[in-house]
Amino acid sequence: MRSILLLIGCCLLVTHLLGQPKREELHDDLVEIAARKRLDLTYDFKAGEDILLTATEVNGKKIGKIVIDLPKSSLKLTAKKIANLENQRISVAKTGTYTFHFVNKNLFAKRKVNIKIYKQPTAVYRDSMVLDDIITSTRRDTIRKFVVDTIPIPDITSVDVKLSPSLNYAGISDTCIRTDLLLEDKYQYAVYWVGVGTESIRAYEKLKANPPPAWSIEGVNEPIMAFGQGLTSNLPTGRSSLMRNIRVRFVSPNSKKVTSLTKKDRSIPPYGVIPLSKASKYRKIMMCIKNFNTTTGIPVYIKIAKFRLARKYTNEIVVKERIQEIFIEKKIEIKE
Repeated sequence: MRSILLLIGCCLLVTHLLGQPKREELHDDLVEIAARKRLDLTYDFKAGEDILLTATEVNGKKIGKIVIDLPKSSLKLTAKKIANLENQRISVAKTGTYTFHFVNKNLFAKRKVNIKIYKQPTAVYRDSMVLDDIITSTRRDTIRKFVVDTIPIPDITSVDVKLSPSLNYAGISDTCIRTDLLLEDKYQYAVYWVGVGTESIRAYEKLKANPPPAWSIEGVNEPIMAFGQGLTSNLPTGRSSLMRNIRVRFVSPNSKKVTSLTKKDRSIPPYGVIPLSKASKYRKIMMCIKNFNTTTGIPVYIKIAKFRLARKYTNEIVVKERIQEIFIEKKIEIKE
């Protein structure tokens, strides 16, 4: 009795296997993918077939990703960082060429991957949603926004002074320079340059006579103007040996009493920005200088440039694109 039942079971199994559609081998091999490279495999499939895909990385290392390009469609099937893709079944909805990209994203190591690809036909139908069309629409919007504009004032304040040797530090008072009213606008700032020694003014005039091409595009040749507009971050200065002998600092132009500078005072940088908070508050600039060299007189050259900040409006065009995928319900042949 058991023998008869076993024989019947074997017959049913053989009948079932014979009734299954025979799958076709497309690729079954161990391949090597170099670092930052990809392997492309291309095959033709008919609607209704099944793609059977197995990808196994040797030593359990992960390949970067697997991408399958679908024919006549913007869609892609992507599987990222695959170590073992076992018997993945993909139903073919459209007849055409399918390309399999196996990508190794590793910067240095190569990857060995055992890739098996089969196709299997079937005659089973079912309702499915199929991509029918892609609609792209574009809309342009104009947004009004404001920006801060820098307006340079062409009149530059220039002061040249010759500081005598300081035979008696305590007995020689500071040389203080007060500018005229900067601007009558609260939205303003200024920049200054202090050159020490004749070499500094020669370097300044040389740069003014041969400005960089970027300055010419903006219509600027005065170095201090270029500095104030952000076209350069460096200006020529005097020799460091002379700079150590003088002290320069800003003081309040409204102050009636000015404390005398000493060698311990820290000098301001040879060029810099007088910010909005200071320029708008005082509207004037007062700079005090003292020479601590006991044998040599030092020529000092000062330049001050003024700028106004103005708000202006611009129109910015923003382009927005919308992509809509249209799917339809369709009865297609698939593989089981």
